[in-house]
Amino acid sequence: MSGAILDQWSLAGYERSRLGYPTADAANQGTLAAEQQFQNDKIYAPNMAVPLGATGINLTLGVPTVAALSAGPVPDGVVLNGQGFSLTFQRNSLGNINVDYLRTTAQAPAQFKLIAGLPTGYSMAVANNSVEVRSSAGTVIGRVTLPLTFGVNGLEVGTNTTLSGNEVTINLGTSSSYPHRSFLRAVDVPYPAPESYDNLTEQERQVCRDDLPECWNTRNTGDDAKEVSHREYPNYQTIGEQDNRVDAVRHCAWLAYMTQRADSDFANRMATAHERAYYNEPLASAMDLYNNQTGIAVGLREEGSATGIETTCRQYGRDARQVNAVSEVGENVNENDLVFIHE
Repeated sequence: MSGAILDQWSLAGYERSRLGYPTADAANQGTLAAEQQFQNDKIYAPNMAVPLGATGINLTLGVPTVAALSAGPVPDGVVLNGQGFSLTFQRNSLGNINVDYLRTTAQAPAQFKLIAGLPTGYSMAVANNSVEVRSSAGTVIGRVTLPLTFGVNGLEVGTNTTLSGNEVTINLGTSSSYPHRSFLRAVDVPYPAPESYDNLTEQERQVCRDDLPECWNTRNTGDDAKEVSHREYPNYQTIGEQDNRVDAVRHCAWLAYMTQRADSDFANRMATAHERAYYNEPLASAMDLYNNQTGIAVGLREEGSATGIETTCRQYGRDARQVNAVSEVGENVNENDLVFIHE
């Protein structure tokens, strides 16, 4: 045994864990996933990992289950198929991993588990609407977001998440509206870290609950927007990502993508919830609201064109005007420019 499954088993406590001893040799399902039978459950581990910042540490996820799973390819990821259900692991534009549980029938498991692999000394704890990954010094370096679940009717299916050691258990509530889709994400916590687009606050989660299919459709918009701003300003780690052109371009692209993949109403509600969740100085808040409004307009004008959104927001960033007071921000009448506070 080696690699991700060894990390997952060792963090659980080796043979002292509920998994017990391995009872067979490790095996591979092609290049997609590894599997290892234990006394209790078999772990299936997709060959994917989330690098955690500059630590050199990777977070891996496995699926401990009694069910037989077969691995198959999907774009940028792996799907583990069971009887009446599947678990899909897909890497997004920032290298984070989306995890989606699709339950197609009432006979399929109403519970799924994930087991994390990390080196000795690292730990996990439930906090801030996520399972946080912490270094030996207690620093948060990654997270697994708490899932949201909905049925085919678009309504929320209640979900309860618990953590035992390094094993996350997700229990789905009852609903006759199949299939059920439960989605979460394993993410890096970068430095310098802009306000989170992955770890939804209570206000943002409520917007999602009001329209879960749109939340699902827009789940990658934050990371895609960061990528746009990073491509325009590759020195973002040096100059920072707050209240400058990087920040302005990110907000523009985020709201534009959200408008494109959902609609302007959802984008506006999510942006409002996001701004209310984080304290901002008045000038910084005015900047964000102004740039959000421009982003929604860009999404409407560039409907169906992700390239058009990126090109427009990056150009607006180059042409952005600097502001030093709330009064200088003004009303966003034309919705075709961005503002920033400092270079």
